[in-house]
Amino acid sequence: MSETYAGIVLNPGSKLSHERYEILEFLGAGSIGNVYKAFDKQRNQRIAIKILKSHFTGDGPIRQNFLDKAKLNQTLAHPCIVKVFDVGEDGPLAFYTMEFLEGKPLGQFFRNLRSEGKTLGVKSAIALIEQACQALEYAHGKGIVHGSAYIENLWLGNTGKIKIMEFGFGAHASFLTPEQSYCFDGSQTSDQRNDQFLLAFVLCLLLTGNKPAALPYSGWPKNVPNKLGSVVEKALAMPDERFQTIRQFRLALRGQHDFQSSRLGRMFASFTNSCLGTRP
Repeated sequence: MSETYAGIVLNPGSKLSHERYEILEFLGAGSIGNVYKAFDKQRNQRIAIKILKSHFTGDGPIRQNFLDKAKLNQTLAHPCIVKVFDVGEDGPLAFYTMEFLEGKPLGQFFRNLRSEGKTLGVKSAIALIEQACQALEYAHGKGIVHGSAYIENLWLGNTGKIKIMEFGFGAHASFLTPEQSYCFDGSQTSDQRNDQFLLAFVLCLLLTGNKPAALPYSGWPKNVPNKLGSVVEKALAMPDERFQTIRQFRLALRGQHDFQSSRLGRMFASFTNSCLGTRP
């Protein structure tokens, strides 16, 4: 796939920033940017590069917000957060580069499971969400709320490792928390409890294959303990009824299992690889 940005056509072989970055292939499109696999000659490694879509390049506020949010992500350094390397502009192009990841979005992994009529086991599902909680604990400690930690912004690596991407880029209309539905008229703002709700939403999807409906939720499978269901429901409640921090939510989940054994970790990695279509 090629796209023209104010007269500049990007396709495999195209080069940016004084030939530092060479485009290798198109990876996907989001609401505001296109993502390409590229090679960074200065770093001597494969990277991913996200470029603001062509119809936004002339919109000053959107362009500046894109660059500002990328710089915000650049300040984060955690094993479960996608590393942003560089943020820049090249003529009409606004972009940022990040580590290239093997695997696929957790949303795609979930859809693959659901198409086979499967759900993720309790221990494996909690292990994934615990990783995301740890990343968000770190970000919240720096005063940064993700705001859109839904399933498409969680990346599942081939070994079962979670990476969160795109802090602060805005909520997706299909995944609004109760408080976000009020944000647009200024009557209420999001805080870290917003991220907690979204992770609980993702956990419910992984455990049941369905979006949570009214609380208390009646769709828990038999393999989900009642106490675990109660923990997830608390995180899905209205803001004042949730855990007050993402750490409290994580510790409540941790109390439901012990995922420390290397044997269980190897079993999960093997299962993940089979679902991703890769070999260990």
